[in-house]
Amino acid sequence: MAKKKKLVRRVWTSSDVRELKSLAKKKTGVTKISKALKRTVAATAVKAHQLAYRSILVDDRVTAHKLPLLKFSIGN
Repeated sequence: MAKKKKLVRRVWTSSDVRELKSLAKKKTGVTKISKALKRTVAATAVKAHQLAYRSILVDDRVTAHKLPLLKFSIGN
């Protein structure tokens, strides 16, 4: 029986974030950014969303992030 690969979480360094921001400003797609950072597409998309760089999430291979962000008002 084959052994499972152990997942190791890599912390986002300041240089990683700096490179993500610079590539996002150039309107680079999330798949190209994730390859440049050697991270998964999902991890790159989540970090970009946390940093409020939602424009890079529009990419052909990440269809879930093509949906518009909806704002809901509570109590109305």
